[in-house]
Amino acid sequence: TVVGLILISGSGDVILGLQSLSGAIGMTALTYFLPFVMYWWCFPEDMTPAKKFWFCLNTCLGFVVMVGGVMSSVADLVENAGGVFGGYCHLEYRYSPSNPEDPCFISGYNRTHLL
Repeated sequence: TVVGLILISGSGDVILGLQSLSGAIGMTALTYFLPFVMYWWCFPEDMTPAKKFWFCLNTCLGFVVMVGGVMSSVADLVENAGGVFGGYCHLEYRYSPSNPEDPCFISGYNRTHLL
């Protein structure tokens, strides 16, 4: 219950921010620079000067991309968080056939015949 209240506090985009943070760290590291680092660590005898340059370039660029993603995700989390218990979820109601603002309701489409 406590974790749920924390995740839906603020604007409701806290979960999305956490997903982007985990992607910024995990996906970037596993895609851009950890393969190069692990190859260099496991097979140092195969490293020519050209390979070392290429691996260093990819590792540095991957690290820059990861830091940018982490900074963006943390900024998004700070913006959307309402504190530990910053209130109830403030997600807008997006779809309801019985809501007068819903396009299906406005168009006169009645879904009761499908039930």
